[in-house]
Amino acid sequence: MLEDDLFADLSLNDDPTPAKENPKIQKISGGEFERFAKFILSELVKDNVPPTPTNYGVYFQKMLEERPVAFKKKINEIMEFEQNDDGVKRANIEQEIKKSFNSTSAMLQYIAMIYRHLETVKDVLRRRNSELAVSTGNLAVSNVVHTLEADLSRFSNILDKYSDEIKESFNEVRQTYKHIEEQSDFDSKFGIYNKKYFLENLEKSIESNAKYNYRTSLIFFRVKEEILEQTYTQREKNAFLKSICKIFSKNISSSDIVAHFGNNVFAMMISHTNLEKAQEICSKILESLENSNFFLADKEIEVDVEIVVSAINQDSKSKELTERCIEALKESGKNLEPFIVVEKEK
Repeated sequence: MLEDDLFADLSLNDDPTPAKENPKIQKISGGEFERFAKFILSELVKDNVPPTPTNYGVYFQKMLEERPVAFKKKINEIMEFEQNDDGVKRANIEQEIKKSFNSTSAMLQYIAMIYRHLETVKDVLRRRNSELAVSTGNLAVSNVVHTLEADLSRFSNILDKYSDEIKESFNEVRQTYKHIEEQSDFDSKFGIYNKKYFLENLEKSIESNAKYNYRTSLIFFRVKEEILEQTYTQREKNAFLKSICKIFSKNISSSDIVAHFGNNVFAMMISHTNLEKAQEICSKILESLENSNFFLADKEIEVDVEIVVSAINQDSKSKELTERCIEALKESGKNLEPFIVVEKEK
């Protein structure tokens, strides 16, 4: 075991984040909240959607967007105060675990580098000892170098022992990390959901359409490759794509899903939303993109995004539907169609 004081300065158990004061919540008076709650129930009944907690929550979020700004502000204050979102907490935990793994991996690389340099020093000492013996014949100096070489060899043997222990521990960490990655619902690179989570919910949405006639729409989007080619580094590209995702996310409810589908293709799942409403959302997103400023490598650029919108029906097959949507992306863009509709509702 390594000495405990080796990590003493890391302060792993300390939380430097200062405690936040509880916000003061502005009360909603005059039965305004109650009328809103009843209105949500009436809309659920009108749409023939069972008022389960999940469905009520989705309708709550979507209908809140249509309310006056002052009312939304009051509601959001209450929601933030009472928020206990396990999904968000799990995402944050996964992000921290992934950061810790990256740090552990980097530390192992540094240890390996130190070991390589130590071997180099040992080799240099052996060569210098031979040169001293030949050139000066100074036995005292040669003995000092030889003794130093022996000390380094003993130190190297100790390091070998610790290196084996470190590698074994790291392999355990790697296996745990691999398991977390397999079970993860989130894409740490963009701070949104991943393909696995999206496909799981797509299957559920197809089933819910067949059983209960729930309406769900999909939006796929991708920044044109010629725009991304203007970046100099992968980090710049990821930061740029993350900012695009934020624009898309702001135009849908927090109960809806935004996910990285892979290869810089992103997908959105919008619950209890028909195709007509989804097309309106696409128009709003395009307007938001038009009114936003984007920079790549400190240079302002004009964004060109491919967008496809679709609606789930009981005959939808997840693989076929996603493949058709992704294939149709290339048909959209600023110089083509603003967005493409690939499947009609039934």
